[in-house]
Amino acid sequence: MSNLATAGLNIEAYDARYRAEARVGDAKSALREYTNAVLHGDTIYADAVRKRALKQGWAFGPLDGVAQRIDNDFHAVIVQFNVTLAQVRDQLAANQITAQYATQQIQAKAAELDTDVDGIVQQADTFTNAAQQMFDAAVGRLTANTGDTNQQLLNEMRIGRAWERLKAEFNADPSLTAFTITQRISRGDINEVAAVLTELPSYLAASGRGRDVDTWMDAIYGNLRDADPVIAAAARDLKQAQRLQLIVAQDARTVRSLLADSGLAARSLDSRPGAASGYVNPTSVDYAR
Repeated sequence: MSNLATAGLNIEAYDARYRAEARVGDAKSALREYTNAVLHGDTIYADAVRKRALKQGWAFGPLDGVAQRIDNDFHAVIVQFNVTLAQVRDQLAANQITAQYATQQIQAKAAELDTDVDGIVQQADTFTNAAQQMFDAAVGRLTANTGDTNQQLLNEMRIGRAWERLKAEFNADPSLTAFTITQRISRGDINEVAAVLTELPSYLAASGRGRDVDTWMDAIYGNLRDADPVIAAAARDLKQAQRLQLIVAQDARTVRSLLADSGLAARSLDSRPGAASGYVNPTSVDYAR
């Protein structure tokens, strides 16, 4: 990366930190600012807000704000469909419209709301993508090659030597486990950490152990989470975001299925938690489990 590009990133990060300090005074405002930043794709500011919350020791569950917004949006879809359904049935009962026109009106509203469901799913996808980016950035701090040209070359040489040492151990004893590696990197050798993060996945794949990559990397990231609170917070956010994404996709399929049955015989959608039929409106507690 050029010095100019690096300077640009530093300015953005400084501006984000300044905004976070000016706007975030408690856990509630942190949650509000973080949620808005994520949904607008401003990952640099979102990261600054999260770091400020961690530094201040505020209880900070960024998922709660997004989940509540999605919960409200699903509920709005349900309410709008039920209102239209009731209005059309009343008009039909009063002989103000024909059955054919009534069905057309209900189906048109269902199609409109299906687009709203697309937007709800996109919110969850956006949040998950942002969480992945921030986790990658948190881990990337360990492998970032900064400094002038000479310093970068020196860093590359150190990482290269660290990897050669580790690779020799792998080659000598293929039974080495992820636990053994996490013990090694927990010593705090940043060069070994960087070498493992950048080289281990391709090494395992080339040596016929591609199926072990996820298991090994999960164990390694787990070790890093224990040692680094920033990575720990980013990993937690990512895990919850991925669960949110799965639940929202499932809820969207349920709502769409009910909207698709949108003729005169369509039943009102039920938004009461625990309902035996219809859509069970999820809560932020469901998302965060």
